[in-house]
Order: sequence, then structure tokens, then C-alpha cells
Amino acid sequence: MSEIKKIYTFGTSFTQGGGFEFDVIHSDYKKIYEGLGEELTQYNFSWPGQLQKLLPNIEIINLAKSGYGNERIYRLATDLILSEEFNKDETLLLFEFSTVGRKEYYSKKLKDFIIVNYGQSTLDGFAKTYKQKKELSDSELESLPDRNFFENLVEKTLNDDIQIDLMYFNILRFLSLLNNKK
Repeated sequence: MSEIKKIYTFGTSFTQGGGFEFDVIHSDYKKIYEGLGEELTQYNFSWPGQLQKLLPNIEIINLAKSGYGNERIYRLATDLILSEEFNKDETLLLFEFSTVGRKEYYSKKLKDFIIVNYGQSTLDGFAKTYKQKKELSDSELESLPDRNFFENLVEKTLNDDIQIDLMYFNILRFLSLLNNKK
């Protein structure tokens, strides 16, 4: 058996280190953590960052993203394990699955994914990270879906019971893929 050389972590805000966005939080909040002798970065305060300190000879790669859900996890992990350079004997994958209420939509215009967070078939929020893309002009940004678009989409297309069934089916299918690939 080979020795583990890389650990990939997948998940949501809990795994990314949500709440420790030191680059955007109020300075009073930073003062609470300054005396710990840690560099104040989100990675250092995430559990994968803490794991890195415990396992300094293993590369820890944190692919989690706050607000996103299982569809992103399936997509990134599948791309990884199906890539030519993936070595299953030297790699460990750790997953923090999300609950229902997070849906990915692909934007052809953006050539990227937009995440929608919802509950009880109502919109809670949507990712606005595409608003930060420097290669998009103001007019291009204005033509992208807004909150009203996603509120209507969620209200008209998402059913909580169906989404729960789909989530279980997709997790089972994803775990079957992982089992098949050993």
C-alpha cells in the first residue's frame, strides 16, 4: 500500500473556513485572534488548514466553497478522479456534503456556474461572484440574471420533496462512482 501524499477536501463554508474571512471582516474581530500567533487567513482557521499543521508532510488541497453545495462537490471530485494525473493510491478525498437547498445553474454567457440557495421553495440568496469577474463589462454584468430572475426560477421549478429525493439519488450515484473507481 502506498503512502498518502495528498488530501483533497470538498465542502461548504464549514470546510472552507466560513466566518474567518479576515480580509473582509471588521478589525475588532481580528483583534480576538491576533494573539494566537497564527497568520490570519481563512485557510489557517479552516479545519483543512488545521489538518495541514498536523500533517506537514502531506499536501492538503482545500476545494470547498462557502454557499455552494453537493453539485459542485460532485463536479470537482469527478473531474479530479477521472484526470490522468490522479493517483488513487497516494490520495485521500474528504467530503462535507451539504443539505438540500443549494442548486447550481450553468451560465453560457459567463461560462461559469451560479449557485442558488433556497428554502421552502423560496430564494434565500444567489452567488454574486460573477459580479467580480474583471473581464466582464458593466453592460454584460447588467444583462446577467438578477435576484428577481432567480426568485421566479425557484418558485416555479423547485419542489423541496423532489429536491431531497434527487439529493439522495445523486449522493448514492456519486458514492457508487467513487466505489467503482476504488
